Amino acid sequence: MFGAAALSNDSLEQFIEFSIKSGWIFAIITFIPNLAIQVRRLNDIGKEPAWVLLSFVPFLSLILIFWYAKPSLENKVDKQLDKNLSNADELKKYADLKDQGIITEEEFQAKKKQLLGL
Repeated sequence: MFGAAALSNDSLEQFIEFSIKSGWIFAIITFIPNLAIQVRRLNDIGKEPAWVLLSFVPFLSLILIFWYAKPSLENKVDKQLDKNLSNADELKKYADLKDQGIITEEEFQAKKKQLLGL
């Protein structure tokens, strides 16, 4: 009976040792891909890749969770591009009106400043 208990303790210790080694191997193998994913996400939201260093600080790394949940800048860039294109179309219309003599140069310049946000 004593021998069976010793055998189970040895196998339990071997299992624990195997689990720890397996965990470390997994952590080492996934370290670089994990950093690459974090850097890519930071680039997507417009942050510097150096912010990934926060992931090594225990409680400050929580900031990254909020940033990773933000929408990508791609959507914002698309919306801004659409707005700029519509502003360009509107500016062209005002230029045509100016060329036809319907509005004055001062009115055109005022509209141009308004559309360009100057």
